[in-house]
This record gives sequence, C-alpha cells and structure tokens, in this order.
Amino acid sequence: MAFTSPDGDIWVMGGHIRLQQVIVNLLTNALDAMKGCPDPTIEVTLERMGGNAVVRVRDFGPGVPEEGLEKVFDPFFTTKQPGEGMGLGLSISYNIVKDFDGHLRVKNHAEGGAVFDVVLNMADAGPTPALDQGWPNDVAAE
Repeated sequence: MAFTSPDGDIWVMGGHIRLQQVIVNLLTNALDAMKGCPDPTIEVTLERMGGNAVVRVRDFGPGVPEEGLEKVFDPFFTTKQPGEGMGLGLSISYNIVKDFDGHLRVKNHAEGGAVFDVVLNMADAGPTPALDQGWPNDVAAE
C-alpha cells in the first residue's frame, strides 16, 4: 500500500469512528477486488481541495463494471460472488459520508482499477476540547 498526504494536519467535519468504518470498508473492498492479482497494490492519498479534504483510494483490480457504476452505492448491490458479500458496505459508507455533508464518488481509472473519493468539509480550527478528551463517542482508558 502506498500512502501520500500533504504536510500538516487536516481536520474534517465528521466523527472519527464512523469515518474509520468508511476507510476500512474501502480498503477491504480494494483488497477483495484484487484477489488473484500477482502484485496487489492500493494507493491512498489525502489532499486539500479548496475547503475540502479528499481521501482517494485506488486499487489495481478490474474496476467496477460500467453498468454498476451508477448502482454501486445502492443497498444489496455487489459485484462479488454469492456468499462473499451482502452489498451493504458501500451503501452504509455512502450514507455515513452524506451524514457528514460530504460526498463519496467512484470512477474507473484509465489505467485500470477503481478509484473512490471521500470528500469532506475541512474543519477550521482542529478538534474541539471535548473531542480531545474523548467525549462523546469514546470511553477514556484507565
């Protein structure tokens, strides 16, 4: 896996636990898409675009079939074999990102593979003191 990010921190509007779920789902799907590939590679980039932060996940698998690009975020849509997935991960991820007033987009890369962009609004001043203390979504470690 290759990871590229800009210098400095990027804070976004959204909950870290749910955002983690989105990123893990995209990485898992990327790995699944490259099953059988001799050299599976995932590229993850984080960049600033205006007032947004964009997390881009690209795999080097076969990409999403053209007829599936418009349906990929629909519940129960899957390109996996029966028994390998229920088709809920991308739908859930799409709705999490939407709850953060962001966008989840997909396209096929010209050189092969799928590209998923998570576009989120950047926060102005970093984390709030309440988030630094782990409240309200975390339990403090003792």
